[in-house]
Amino acid sequence: MVDAESRASVLVTGAAGYVGTHLSRYLQARRWRVIGIDSFLRPLSPAKRGVIAMDVADTAALETLLRSEAVSHVIHLAALTFPAESLLDPGSYYATNVAGTLSLLRAIRNVSVSTLVFASSCAIYGATTDDYVNESNAASPCSPYGRSKLMAEQMIIDSAVASKSFDAVILRLFNVAGGDSGSFVPGTRCAATRLIPSAIRAARDSSSVFGIHGVDWPTPDGTCVRDYVHIEDVCAAFERSLVIPRSGGCPILNIGSGVGTSIRNVIQAVERATESQIATAVREASPGDPPAIVASVDAARRVLQWSPGRSALAEIVQSALAESGA
Repeated sequence: MVDAESRASVLVTGAAGYVGTHLSRYLQARRWRVIGIDSFLRPLSPAKRGVIAMDVADTAALETLLRSEAVSHVIHLAALTFPAESLLDPGSYYATNVAGTLSLLRAIRNVSVSTLVFASSCAIYGATTDDYVNESNAASPCSPYGRSKLMAEQMIIDSAVASKSFDAVILRLFNVAGGDSGSFVPGTRCAATRLIPSAIRAARDSSSVFGIHGVDWPTPDGTCVRDYVHIEDVCAAFERSLVIPRSGGCPILNIGSGVGTSIRNVIQAVERATESQIATAVREASPGDPPAIVASVDAARRVLQWSPGRSALAEIVQSALAESGA
């Protein structure tokens, strides 16, 4: 088990993104030494002080960095993450999410990395009729994005088994949302394309219209149902994954709230929090979207001794408002 007081070095890939920004701050506050890298290819990932410009596809540069910084743990977040976009440009998703992960695995093969924690996605499950999905549910992704994450998972499992030099933990993240409990993190408006920040923008701007993608899904109110999990709960799950005892295995764990929330539920929560009305319009259903998906988090509770303590919808919305300066 790793003692955070030892200030172990952690490489965070995709450190300039929404999860990466919050996670880096979270770990640093708990005395981890964080080395962040990001390709800065996306306009929603602005350059940040202290984050190294590096693409995970550059295997040689990665290996040099791992050695020079004596990195013992890696958290792999770097990825393209939009299912609808992946249907239009699957090649970019396989290049970044699959080939990029393979490059990272090659880089750590000859370096003394003890733990790799991978940010996977609930998108690997695809459409499901189960009330809750657990890690034994069949993987049936609806998009190249989901398939790329599933491929990356398998590569990590195979590499960990073959090398026996590092342990891997795979976290299947559900819909990460909210802000942290500290001050505003510059650049975290990279989350602006996500649903809750979009609803907040629409509440603030009376000229904005919030698009609801489909109102005839087989759900209680006709809108998609998702599992929203607070960013700080997600950060806690990543840290717990770094410190669990080495088992020689590769646990795969859902990280969600365990609560289903519809799009209309989100709109109502934002309206209550902002004391504003949100103008809505019905749009076409987004391709690659399942009607509903909610996590069973029993395995994460057991393996990580973790629970989603901050993931009530009202708290997520309030923290997102606070972080955005409302």
